[in-house]
Amino acid sequence: MNTYITNPPFKRIRVGRQLKAKMTRAINASASRGAKGNAQLGELFKSLRMDLGKTPRYKLADMLEMTEQTLQKLETAPQKSGIQPTLKLLQAFGLTLAIEHPNLDQSAGYISLAKAFTAVRNRNAHLNQRDLSLASGVARTTIQNVEAGKPVKVATLIQLLSVMGARLAIVSMDELTLMEEPAQPAESTNDEVNSRTEEPVVLDRYAPSLADMLTREPISVRKDAAWERGPVTTGRNAA
Repeated sequence: MNTYITNPPFKRIRVGRQLKAKMTRAINASASRGAKGNAQLGELFKSLRMDLGKTPRYKLADMLEMTEQTLQKLETAPQKSGIQPTLKLLQAFGLTLAIEHPNLDQSAGYISLAKAFTAVRNRNAHLNQRDLSLASGVARTTIQNVEAGKPVKVATLIQLLSVMGARLAIVSMDELTLMEEPAQPAESTNDEVNSRTEEPVVLDRYAPSLADMLTREPISVRKDAAWERGPVTTGRNAA
């Protein structure tokens, strides 16, 4: 659900606190105020595009690698849009979605949507996935998708959050605690490289252990003892 753009193309267009607060109120109001809330949020999304110098919708859609119809839906009925296109539009301007809850400590930065959603549900101890499904009217499989980081509709996520006393927030990407990028492999040291290039050591499984070698009687001693005893005779020779 969170796929971050490392270099937002339009981050130079500064989005101030006031506009982020407006967008946060609008995205949550879109669930309760219906068409009116949708229109307000759509206008704010449209204002981002207009700040680019009245960029045509088709041109911005092409830049964001989405269809013009998808961008039009974001500007007219954003509540019905999916999380992924919403994130694509916001992240192009250095913004993203986060979850806020009074009992969720994010003083060090906002965490990813999937992790924050699971943390909020866990703080509502009486709400397991089944109970949340019954309380919200959202299918349990959809709740599992949210917690697995799979995309859902914005309206569905807001509906689930409202049951748990939480809300969506539009924040700067700089406010995230971690950009969940794939971990980079650690650099190998010279010793590690050399050890990989050496031939493997072949061990003889029949070789004596160190303990056996330390307790075993020396070969020279055994030979001397045998000569002192003389030849061993058996059978007819013994008679």
